[in-house]
Amino acid sequence: MLGTMKGHGTPLIPIGEPATPANTVEWRQSLSINDGDIDKMATWDVNQTKSWLQRMGLSIFCEQFQQHQISGEVLPLLTRDELREMGINFVGPRAHLLMHINKLKRQYNNAQRNKVIWEGQEALYETPCEACCDYTASCCMPDPPSKYTLTNSTLRIGEKVFPMGKACRCCMKGNKINTVDLSMVKDVDSFSAQQCCFGRDTVQVETDHETCWMHVALGTAPEVIKMVRDAVEASQVVQRVNAVAT
Repeated sequence: MLGTMKGHGTPLIPIGEPATPANTVEWRQSLSINDGDIDKMATWDVNQTKSWLQRMGLSIFCEQFQQHQISGEVLPLLTRDELREMGINFVGPRAHLLMHINKLKRQYNNAQRNKVIWEGQEALYETPCEACCDYTASCCMPDPPSKYTLTNSTLRIGEKVFPMGKACRCCMKGNKINTVDLSMVKDVDSFSAQQCCFGRDTVQVETDHETCWMHVALGTAPEVIKMVRDAVEASQVVQRVNAVAT
């Protein structure tokens, strides 16, 4: 695989060529892994892991990775001692490789934490009267629903703010996003309200410091609660593991 340095008329440089002050930074930046690649690291086979080595200018280690069947799932678990057992005995190359592995691990963990599990939107009205008043008692059209986003680490709850009340929303209104750290969630519950053909479920998320609400479509609360609770449990497990590691 070949590449060219950005902004210079430099000849093509093969991967694996010793780094020099002239080509190191821009060459390696041109081979950086994008978010989509990082997000799939756990599914890499041995050949894809070797491809990562080549893109990082570390192809001299491909033979050891092939011999020891290092897949993407195993890659972030490698330690200094395990690299030594693989035959990477020189301190400099081993430290250099471990630096890249740790960087990849951080990038992968960040991608996983920010991965979106669920997106939803606010169910605006609980009763027919509420819907009627919203359309007739205000000088403005009703605002669009707020958004809800669940990732592996946070729950972002959009909320509309009317400092002077809904009737004055043409003059003053705003939006805020409440970001809930899933590792701090104590309980998730719900209740429902329905009149005639109107209704909605309210999901209540409780932390040590506050209680937040999401208004979702009638009958969907059990599914939303399950997704949130699963994400909370996974987030808290990660937090405990990290605490033990440190």
